[in-house]
Order: sequence, then structure tokens, then C-alpha cells
Amino acid sequence: LPTVWANCIAGWVLGGGEFSDVFSLVVLVIGASLAYSAGMIMNDAVDVKADSLERPDRPLPSGDISLNMAWGLSIAFLSGGIVLMLLAGSSPGCALLLAGMIVGYNVLHKRWKGSVFLMGACRALLYLVAASVPEDGGWFREAVIIWAIALGIYTVGITLAARGEVQDKGTGYLGLSMLAVPLLAAVSTYFLRAEESGLLVMIALIVWVAWTAYSVLILVGDEEGRVSRAVALLIAGMLLIDAVAVSAAYPWLSAALMAGLPIVLVLQRRISAT
Repeated sequence: LPTVWANCIAGWVLGGGEFSDVFSLVVLVIGASLAYSAGMIMNDAVDVKADSLERPDRPLPSGDISLNMAWGLSIAFLSGGIVLMLLAGSSPGCALLLAGMIVGYNVLHKRWKGSVFLMGACRALLYLVAASVPEDGGWFREAVIIWAIALGIYTVGITLAARGEVQDKGTGYLGLSMLAVPLLAAVSTYFLRAEESGLLVMIALIVWVAWTAYSVLILVGDEEGRVSRAVALLIAGMLLIDAVAVSAAYPWLSAALMAGLPIVLVLQRRISAT
């Protein structure tokens, strides 16, 4: 969830959001949190038969939560999340498309290999939904689109890696190459425009590159449980991508997002990231 909050904040800032009026941002973040939680619950509900064989300790197979309760929560959370995002002022088209991508991924992810792109679209649409909230902003501006696409492709790379979690098998070169796309986004939005690149941009980018390289080394290693560990680290690394995205306009926000990384790691110890 903290990565969802960071995605919303980064998209909102890139779309022209001003911190003098954050009420709409708070409503947006709550709505996005509900929608993301709905997707996670729905994923468990759809996968209950497979999890009963592969991961019987999960909440549904173990009987901690009933299947009806899971479906009820997922529908209520998704509906409430979309309503709140619309009340925040987001584009109805983007918000409804996000809901469609969430449902589509959960329904198709066991049946269609290309569903990984639906997961990437979910993260990309978070940027677009958030960027469409500021009244006088430009949710279609170049930087928003570039970073939305970069985050989406990075998410596809993570999803490809996560598919090998049960067998503890890493992803191929395609998935690994997708993890480097945010670097291209940084180059195109900042380093090809000398007036917009600065020290914080460099620091944030170096931190993200180092974090991603460390995660990939774990992913391609031979330690038991390496895939789930690497995927969790790569998900946490989304905060660093957002930090790079906002580093030129709001250096203090970039630093705050980077400082949030240890918090995510602590939370992942209590609740599995995958």
C-alpha cells in the first residue's frame, strides 16, 4: 500500500498538483488504497483452488476468512475506491479503466500469459488517475505519460518474475530488461534537458539503480526463496522510482519517498508482499 500512495503522490505532482490543497489528494489516496486492496483480495478469491494445493496457509484455504466474505469485500472495496477517486476529481475514463484492468488481471492471470500487461496497466493508470485530479493540471503532459509507461513496464517485469515464485524460478532476459525502463524515463525527462537535471535527480537515480541491481542479483542467484524475496524488494523499489520522477520539481518530496523505503521493508516482514 505505501507504494500505491507514492504512485498517487508522484502522478499528482507530475500532473500539476499543489500542496497548498491536498484534500483531493487524500481522498484519491484512500480510494486508490481501497481499489488496490480489492484487487489483492479478489486475487486470493480467484486463486483459492490453486492456493489450497500450493499455499494452504493463505487466509482462504486455511479457513480464516470465508470465500463469500472475500468476494463481498473485494466488490465493496473496488466500488468504494472508484467512487472516492471520482469524488477526488479524477478522470472517469481512467478510473473506470483502472477498475477494468484490476478485474481483468485477476480473472485472466491463470489463463492468459499476456495478463502481465494488465497488471502493468494497473500501475500505469494509477499515475494517470492521480495526474487527472488537479483542476488546472495536465494529466496528459509528456512527463506523466513517460513515467506512467515506465512504471507499467517495470511492473510487468516484476509480474513475470513473480510467476516463478512457487517453483522458486527466476524470470528470463525479457523480464529483467523491463526492470531497467525507468532509467530510460529519467534520461528522457531530465538528462536530455540539462536545465531540469540536478543533484537530487542524480542521487535518487543512483539509489534506485543500486537497489534494482541488488534485487536482480538476488533474483538470479541460487538461494532458496530468492524469487519471493527479490520480488518484494522490487515492489518496494517503486518508491524509489517515484522519488526519481518527482526529484526535479520537489527535491524534498523525493527525499521523503526514499526515506520511506525502510518503512515498507519493515511492513513486508509482517505482511508478505506477494
